[in-house]
Amino acid sequence: MLIVLALAGCLLSPAPTPRAVTERTAELAPIVDGNNAFALDLYGWSADHGEGNLFLSPFSVTAALGMTRAGAAGDTAAAMDQVLHITQDPAVYHQQLGALTRDLSGDLNRGYTLFIANGLFGQTGLPFDADFLSIQAEDYGAPLQALDFQGDPDGARGEINRWVEDQTDGGVSELLPAGSVNDQTRIALANAVRFEAEWVSRFRSSETYDGGFVTPTGEVTVPLMRAEEVPCLLGERAGVQVLSLPYRGDEVSLIALLPGGGYSDEEPAIPDLFALEAALDLPTLDGWLGSLSPTETTVVMPRFTISYTLPLTQALTDLGMGVAFSASADLTAMGPPDLFLQDAFHQATVQVDEAGTEATGSTAVLGGQKGDVEGFYATRPFLFLIRDNLTGTILFVGRVVDPS
Repeated sequence: MLIVLALAGCLLSPAPTPRAVTERTAELAPIVDGNNAFALDLYGWSADHGEGNLFLSPFSVTAALGMTRAGAAGDTAAAMDQVLHITQDPAVYHQQLGALTRDLSGDLNRGYTLFIANGLFGQTGLPFDADFLSIQAEDYGAPLQALDFQGDPDGARGEINRWVEDQTDGGVSELLPAGSVNDQTRIALANAVRFEAEWVSRFRSSETYDGGFVTPTGEVTVPLMRAEEVPCLLGERAGVQVLSLPYRGDEVSLIALLPGGGYSDEEPAIPDLFALEAALDLPTLDGWLGSLSPTETTVVMPRFTISYTLPLTQALTDLGMGVAFSASADLTAMGPPDLFLQDAFHQATVQVDEAGTEATGSTAVLGGQKGDVEGFYATRPFLFLIRDNLTGTILFVGRVVDPS
């Protein structure tokens, strides 16, 4: 009887939805490369403006700004293209970014859960451009939702925050703080990402122990997860150990970059996380990833949770997009006159434990009108990515400086 029930359960389980994206095409490559370059730019800015733990969803920011780019023109569009590393015709860019989002997202019965949602909220009664709305609905899956920003700004803020909370399953609950939406606000472009995955080879809770993690200010005692003979990819270049630890289904992995390991005669050694961050760019990252090869080894890493709020407006301004937040902003392709970007917000959280990883990230852009030993032992600060293996798309990026 048990065997029959087990077989019936297997027969009733739906098969995973095949990926629509099956290779890194010439049209898709600039989307992935642009997102990844922007991811490292945003991470670099954040690392320079803080000393502690850090976690972002650059893909969430890319999606929200991609939606915004559809409404930009002139110098504003040029600045956004530079910051987002957009090299394609805008129509191709929106179509390909939308296709990648749809391929990654949904209840697809894969080995991981990844939901990506876009939302467009506009002032009721305002005449938005038809082409702009078409791009939002068709490429980004974000038909216009009318809100009365002018008459009830805090009510509109609450609606957007509830949308974000719903899309992230409570992971981000108050993206837009009190006072961020006012009676000058006319549009909000939002994105939410939720990711859950189990390791291919889970850590046993019974093997977790309290051990030392060396922070820049001294050693702290934290729960360290340990597993032996873990199937993974492992590599090393310039004293940086690289670990690719797969989630169930082998489509997405956690990439950890641990500096301060063995020394190489071929390249100058990178002694610590901050030197690694100074050296980090796409060619260097590709070189580190190129050192990976299959193995089974001992893995030790801390169990950790990080919640992070990024001052996104200041980051984007410093990276070169300040014109969009100024009186010179050209968002005429959105339709209503005299629009500029009022503010931009980003929050992200991650929890890594014995079972796997849960991560959420959300971004909102508001527009207003003018008026050592064999194995991988992460017991010192390290950088990590969550990355789609097929296309190489960086979904999340962060660092662990003090897991306590």
